[in-house]
Formats: sequence, C-alpha cells, structure tokens
Amino acid sequence: MIEDDVEIGANSTVDRGALAETRVRRGTKIDNLVHIGHNCDIGEDVILVMGTGISGSSTVGKGAVLAGQVGIGDHAHVGSGVILAARPACSAARLSPTKDCGLEPCCGERRRDRCRRFCARLPFLDDWQSVAAKDPPKTFPERE
Repeated sequence: MIEDDVEIGANSTVDRGALAETRVRRGTKIDNLVHIGHNCDIGEDVILVMGTGISGSSTVGKGAVLAGQVGIGDHAHVGSGVILAARPACSAARLSPTKDCGLEPCCGERRRDRCRRFCARLPFLDDWQSVAAKDPPKTFPERE
C-alpha cells in the first residue's frame, strides 16, 4: 500500500507482500533504482536514495535517510531518524541513531575512527563563502 505524498523515481520496485502487506507511508521519497522487498514497512518522511535495496520483511522508521547504495538485510529494523551514509551493507537486526553503520564495510574500525577524527577537525562549512571571499583559492591561469 502506497500512502499519500509518496514520490517514486524511475525503475524503482516495490514488491507485493507475500504474507503481509508492503507499506510505504506518507511523505516518503524514493529515488531511482530503489528496491523495496516484500512485506516491508517504510515509515513516514523516509528518504531512500538511488540504488538502495531493502530486503523482505524489514522496517524503516520515521524520518530515516538511506543514502546511495545502502543494503538492508532481511527482517532488519532501521529506527526512526537513522541516517546511513552511502554504500554500507547493514545486517544488524536493529539500527538506532546511536548504532554505527555508515562507512563502507571494507574500511574497518581503524579507518572509520581516523575519518571521524579528521572530520571533527574540519572548520565549519557554513562559513565557507566568507572564508573564500577573504582568501580566494589559487586557480590555474585562464586560457587564452
């Protein structure tokens, strides 16, 4: 069952339920090439980005964001407000906003921790325009 205000992109598939209904709730946005398996329950205002695959009988909570090429195993539950970065393959039974599943599974814990430390040291990106105006980046000479 697809509720009101749901947007479904090109070449996306929502499988018909086998034992229960497959439900996509109000306000959900589904990008191109997304697959939603049988008996899934997708919460309100969820964003599913290109290439996401959700296996059968899984649930996705309200307001969750599944970025590009996220893979969710069968019978999994993604909690409300969870944001999964691009390309993780999540097989944990329950994912909550505090549970980590966001970088490619092949990168390992050491690299993930290193990326987190690096990102914490980055300056606030909101103010990048004023920084660029004061100190414009050096560019290549214009072509003549």
